[in-house]
Amino acid sequence: MYWSELIEKFEQQTALIGIIGLGNTNLPLTRLFAQAKFKVFGYDVRQALVEELRGGVSYNASITSLDLIKLLESGLFHPTANFEELRDADVYIICLPTTLNKERKLDLSYIENAVEALLEIWEPGKLIIVESIPYPGAIDELFLQPFSKRGLIPDKDFLLALSPERVEEIDKKYELSQIPKILGGITPLSSKIATTLYNMVFDQIIPVSSVLAVELTELLETSYRLVNTALINEFDELCQRLGVSTTEIITAAKSNPSGFRAFSPGSGRVRDYPPMEFHNKNNLSNYEPRLVGLANEINRDRSRQLVYRIMEKLNQLGKPLIWAKVLVLGIGEQLEKFGMWDSPSVTLIEELMLKGAVVTYSDPNVRQITLQDGRELQHNHLSRLLLKDTDLVVITIPYSMFNYQLLTEFEDKVLDVSGVNDTKPEVIKLLREKETTLVYQPLSVSSTANAKRNAS
Repeated sequence: MYWSELIEKFEQQTALIGIIGLGNTNLPLTRLFAQAKFKVFGYDVRQALVEELRGGVSYNASITSLDLIKLLESGLFHPTANFEELRDADVYIICLPTTLNKERKLDLSYIENAVEALLEIWEPGKLIIVESIPYPGAIDELFLQPFSKRGLIPDKDFLLALSPERVEEIDKKYELSQIPKILGGITPLSSKIATTLYNMVFDQIIPVSSVLAVELTELLETSYRLVNTALINEFDELCQRLGVSTTEIITAAKSNPSGFRAFSPGSGRVRDYPPMEFHNKNNLSNYEPRLVGLANEINRDRSRQLVYRIMEKLNQLGKPLIWAKVLVLGIGEQLEKFGMWDSPSVTLIEELMLKGAVVTYSDPNVRQITLQDGRELQHNHLSRLLLKDTDLVVITIPYSMFNYQLLTEFEDKVLDVSGVNDTKPEVIKLLREKETTLVYQPLSVSSTANAKRNAS
């Protein structure tokens, strides 16, 4: 039978792994399997990116070009833009983005195109593990239904499991293999065999009863972050009004051994969560997550609040926002996963440019961004020359790769709106500079209800 042979291939490390999608956050997963002595074919539709990878050019901060070259020389990693080369793979791991288009609507074309390509080369006896999922119910709609329409039967012709990626975007306290993985299959056999493989590369697998249970776990985790970030965003505005460092307060509150988990202010959020597709596809039109809905509104409003803070900071420096040269530090390493128009930093950049600012950015993880009007911005290396020619530096995502010692030389024109790196003394110095007092404008349940009534 296929499945005993597949498990034997896992144990002998002869299974061929096909990773579909070589975005920034997926390269470490590729390395993880190669380190476990599995041969990996990495597919991406972008030929230019594939050529760079083949040439040893790494675009991931945690993997140096030397690491990538060694990986390529080992023969265990083969990047390709030819889907046909994945025909002989035993396992397909889907790591594709679930982006928003220019209209802020969910774009599932990457996943849909990949499923269609898989069906064209499908042979019985193979396993699919999905690492990217847009909403609960999507596994059934985007994977199980298309396979069933082709007459393919679970446990007989294919296995399918879901294990959403979990990536630390800021602190990087853990290696990828150390982050526990939630996993569930469409059948017990799918779950068992997918767990067998992932146990060989990850330290801990958390099995759950079904794919839907995995999807809802992801929904809860995202909603939890969303609501708590909204709370801290509002609290940050209060602290600004009172002239107190938000970081100091959060750090003090963290000393409580129970009942408090620290979150940091964000730079906003573009995508509502859960997306409308979740309600529409699951017959939940009458279900309204009120707390999450309010959190969505607060986080969307965050970019506007930050623009006011930036204007006030520039005023302190004697400069108007129009024609001011603003450098934004941090775009988001998961930009490829969620899409250009789902990045709060990109939204902030667009709003600043609409008000006349001249904006550049620095983020080694994101080499280029495209704005809604079609303009393209390139990553700028953080240097003394760049900082001298900048009126204001705005830290939105404080990656450890940034040269904070260099930033302290220009601390008078640095505004950190992230509130994350409170453990770094040099960042504490930046954060504890005189903060601007803003008008505190919290959203309320009543204002939300009024807005909905007015809209209807």
